[in-house]
Amino acid sequence: MLLVLTAINKETQRRKFSCQLNELEDVFEILNRIVASGDKLTKVYVIDEDKRTDLPPSAFDGSSFSGTLRTMEQQWQTALHEPEPGNLSVDDELVRWNKQRATLYQSSIRSHELMIGRVESLLQRTTDRLQSGPYRAHLIDHYQTLINSYQIQLNRARLGLDHVVKRLQQLTV
Repeated sequence: MLLVLTAINKETQRRKFSCQLNELEDVFEILNRIVASGDKLTKVYVIDEDKRTDLPPSAFDGSSFSGTLRTMEQQWQTALHEPEPGNLSVDDELVRWNKQRATLYQSSIRSHELMIGRVESLLQRTTDRLQSGPYRAHLIDHYQTLINSYQIQLNRARLGLDHVVKRLQQLTV
């Protein structure tokens, strides 16, 4: 990455400087050293992978970033390798969630079976009691469409329940 800066030195002369650096931390360190030496940054930007990023000159007060960044990085690495106390049993949580999903699927299956039964009853009554005609044909078609729709939803719920049951078996082995 390319660091480009403009600064005013102690003799109030405007200076422009640029250099090639590999790490953003190095950029911050150089900028803070310039400020610590008594120069004032007026314009700062980096160009990395053909993209320019302006940095606020006031963000650099002469304090070293490198030690703080290394400490933060070590803390972050340590935190990444330690398990969270509340999540020691992810499997138990997954079992609980899958049991809830199974209950929801079972409820959905019962509801769809009930609706199919009711619509089939309406279809049978319409077929038995209404005389031939456009109204009868429309109702029969409507009820059959509803039954087909509920049947598709019922099959999906059954597949979902099967999947959850298999997942629970895997988790509890």
